[in-house]
Amino acid sequence: MKNANTTVKFKLTKKIVTRFTKGAHGSATAPTSVATVSQLLTTM
Repeated sequence: MKNANTTVKFKLTKKIVTRFTKGAHGSATAPTSVATVSQLLTTM
């Protein structure tokens, strides 16, 4: 069950990161977005 939950989180993270990068300045902000999202996921 834990693995399935991780997969769902990962898919959501990918969606969020894609939205972040598209909304901002493209690949330049990608590292920041990934860091932000992973921080959010850790605090959840």
